[in-house]
Amino acid sequence: MDVYEAAEKVMHDALVVFDGVKKRHKGKAKVRRLVIGLGELSPIKVNELADALATLIEGSEIDNAELEVVTSPGVVECICGFSGRPTVFEVGEGKVVAECPKCRKVELLVHEGKGVEIKEIIVN
Repeated sequence: MDVYEAAEKVMHDALVVFDGVKKRHKGKAKVRRLVIGLGELSPIKVNELADALATLIEGSEIDNAELEVVTSPGVVECICGFSGRPTVFEVGEGKVVAECPKCRKVELLVHEGKGVEIKEIIVN
């Protein structure tokens, strides 16, 4: 998934949530803050996602919301028995390698940390 696909998905999800909140509050709701989690194992960079989201938010119903993109930790499982946060290396453009901190293998089962998700929406 590239940065704009990820940003569009998050924006869609945020607007769906906000639409539900507006209905419950009879249209008198406003998004003050939107926090997005970006997995540390994703090849997307935080500043790239923040820029794409800022562009998509402009002119939308959540245009004046404070936007924050935070890194979400990766969680992996290794054949050696390790389960937890891997050692992460960025190698070149768009390439992220995760290594088991116990045995140094890179053949890991990723449970968390690759995607983009809404962490928090603050509405008033």
